[in-house]
Amino acid sequence: MTEEISEQISKSADTKRATRNQGPTPKGERTRRQILDGAIFVVAEQGVAAATHRAVAKAAGVSLSTTTYYFTSLDDLLTQAFVRLSERTDQNNAGTVLEYETAIANSGVTLDSPLQERIALRDELLLILLDYFDRTADDWRVLMRAEVRFLFEATRIADLKTRVTARRNMTSDSLSSLSAAVGSKHARIEGEMMHDLLLLAEFNALTWPSETLKPATRDRFTRFFDWILNI
Repeated sequence: MTEEISEQISKSADTKRATRNQGPTPKGERTRRQILDGAIFVVAEQGVAAATHRAVAKAAGVSLSTTTYYFTSLDDLLTQAFVRLSERTDQNNAGTVLEYETAIANSGVTLDSPLQERIALRDELLLILLDYFDRTADDWRVLMRAEVRFLFEATRIADLKTRVTARRNMTSDSLSSLSAAVGSKHARIEGEMMHDLLLLAEFNALTWPSETLKPATRDRFTRFFDWILNI
């Protein structure tokens, strides 16, 4: 082998190593997201147990070999799909949670506040939550359906379960703000109850006729807020 050829091979190897160190190419990242979105769709429609490499590849519109190339481990594929799901929903969820917390903070309501003020806060919080469920775009409904399934079915994969639990805890902390504001000694538990009510409402939003959903959801949250605010 001549010195010139040896030098060319060395430069080529260096280039490949540099490319790998820079992370995936834009095309590679698009393919990766496509696969993860396919996994989210499968989970939403059929559940976590149905999300095999083959099923995800079909939903994503890529070959099985492409899916296994990017995600050799099915556990990693499902975990990263949940991360992708969280990224896609966080922006909307964060806005709703901030609006919810701001309404509580600005109201200054306590259990000693006049009944009219407590009712006004309850009605404002109801509007915030019902607006959250008014999002009917197909992609949003898929994300909500997948999130519910992940939360109830992600028990086998340790890393996925840890991430799901952390997300539930974070949301419950935010939702406990109303109970904390009115001096409840069980604010954290009531935040978890609120979180689970939201999950149930999300599930209902995906399975009930719209004309049934709104009155039922409003009634459920009205009773919850009435209980917390002692109305």
